Amino acid sequence: MKVLKWILGIIVVIAAVVLIWGAVLPKTFYGESVITIDRPAMMIYQSVASFENRAQWDPWIESEPDAEVVIKSAWDNNLVGSEYSWNGEIIGTGMMRIDSVIPGEKIYASLFFGESEKPGLVTWIFTPEDNSTEVAWTLTSETAYPIERIIFSLMGKGMKESFDRGLSNLKSVMEEQPVKKSYFKDLKIEEMKGFDAIVAYGEATMEQMPVVMEQLYGELFGQMNRQGLQYAGMPFSFYHDPSANTEPFHFYAGIPVDKAPRVTRKTEPMSFESQKALSVLHIGSYEELNHTYTFLMKYIQENQIDVSGQVLEFYLNDPEEVSPEELETKIVFLLNQ
Repeated sequence: MKVLKWILGIIVVIAAVVLIWGAVLPKTFYGESVITIDRPAMMIYQSVASFENRAQWDPWIESEPDAEVVIKSAWDNNLVGSEYSWNGEIIGTGMMRIDSVIPGEKIYASLFFGESEKPGLVTWIFTPEDNSTEVAWTLTSETAYPIERIIFSLMGKGMKESFDRGLSNLKSVMEEQPVKKSYFKDLKIEEMKGFDAIVAYGEATMEQMPVVMEQLYGELFGQMNRQGLQYAGMPFSFYHDPSANTEPFHFYAGIPVDKAPRVTRKTEPMSFESQKALSVLHIGSYEELNHTYTFLMKYIQENQIDVSGQVLEFYLNDPEEVSPEELETKIVFLLNQ
């Protein structure tokens, strides 16, 4: 009987300690890690938000490389709704979902552990500093009294070490890549409205492209004046198979117009019917368009999108009026009907 009372006494003491300990611990767990990475903010943001390269720097996957990882990147919603889930013997199970973003600046995500329905809040903040970026990674989680508070309190140091290691890994991964200032957004399948255009055929290597384009558009502008044509849209280029990526490139420079133009020695009419198209907006220099095309070709293949091989690039602003980083190019892949 004395032994039983002694055991019960110990249980009561332990329970009291747990309750008191839990009561004095904060209701909210907060962890943060900060690092400076020698790359542009938008470049780091897009890599983190897409989840596609996360396994290269994730500190928990580093501890269990064979863990199962499933990625769903919501490119058609500017990455809002993207999910990253994992399942491993060591790291357990969980899922992270992007809830909102400010492109190039912030990412807000919900983090679920195991079967929990109550998420923690993960925040990424990207702050430009001259030619580098300060990256802050935080986790905020409401903890239940008393056990969760104690568990998170005990995990705090280990969580901070994991965050630090993750950001250190991310820094290494990003700084091994060439600097990229461009980015893309607004990926979607949409209906492209039909239009008439005046076009001129051209051939050029990448190095020759600026001079050849200037010559072609000069001819087009002259013909528009002579034929009394009015602008009906932004200038564009039309390619039959940009994936070939062989020089010289064969293309048409064109301008949408209000009526069908006449055929001349150097220009001709071209009409586009209304049709479905995969489009994306590239922000940045023309020299970095290849990065967006590389992504698009991979996206088309992975999602089995039936493209026709015909591609238009619409130039939405003037390179003489804005900096290369501010140039906007809408890339449109026409789909088979």
